Amino acid sequence: MRKLSRGFCAQTSICSVLAAALAATGFASRAMAVSEIQNGNAVAQFNSRGSLVGLVVNNTTEFASQDYWYHVGNTNTPNSLLESLPNTQNFGTDFLQADYTGSGFTVDITYLLTGGVGNSPASLSETLDITNTGQGPLSMHFLEFNAFGLDDSLTGNTASITGGNTANQTGPRGTTLTETVTPPNEYQTDSDAAIIDSLDGGNPTTLNNDGDLTPAGEPEFAFQWDPSINAGSSFLISKVATITPAVPLPPAAATGLFTLIGLGLFALVRRKLIA
Repeated sequence: MRKLSRGFCAQTSICSVLAAALAATGFASRAMAVSEIQNGNAVAQFNSRGSLVGLVVNNTTEFASQDYWYHVGNTNTPNSLLESLPNTQNFGTDFLQADYTGSGFTVDITYLLTGGVGNSPASLSETLDITNTGQGPLSMHFLEFNAFGLDDSLTGNTASITGGNTANQTGPRGTTLTETVTPPNEYQTDSDAAIIDSLDGGNPTTLNNDGDLTPAGEPEFAFQWDPSINAGSSFLISKVATITPAVPLPPAAATGLFTLIGLGLFALVRRKLIA
């Protein structure tokens, strides 16, 4: 669910139908996941680099694409923390600790999942410890990037940021995500992969402090911290993301929805074949 697949979904009409059909079985995110942590009604799914790729709450898959980016100083190109640095991982039933080692610094991330019962909310908390292992001050620029698809859907979502440190996202059926973080220096909501394009663009990125509500679609949101960390010292970031599921569809409505998805997929494929 990085930039390539999001761009494909934005340009391909069949993608939303396929995503809905796959999501109904939880296949899409589980295909990307290699490890899971569980608690109560919730499952958090991670890939081999320790990147969050899915959350399942009360058997409903909430797609996720979360990454951390960093650059040191004001001229260096941003890098994906989870994809560029060596790491070690330690899993428990409901927690994951992932440690990343860079040049002159380390980043230790601890995830803790707290689920509920039935259709009650579930929370994923994270603690990030950025430590300067060098000999002088570390000018760190650290960004958290998020692209969630709530209600089994990669489209029809909206997102905003309130108070400068709380992201709010709503899915097409009413599932909500609220994420509160240690107050950042900058933040941003956007759509059409604008934030990830900026991070991938090869130049230092500074978020624009625009947290306005996005149009319904594939929103993304990000937070940025710019600490100066003395040698041997650490900078801590805390996060709590809570998903509150929508009221489940009655069995008859759910069956009808899946039938509609199947008919729509058949019609699209048939038109492609005839054309």
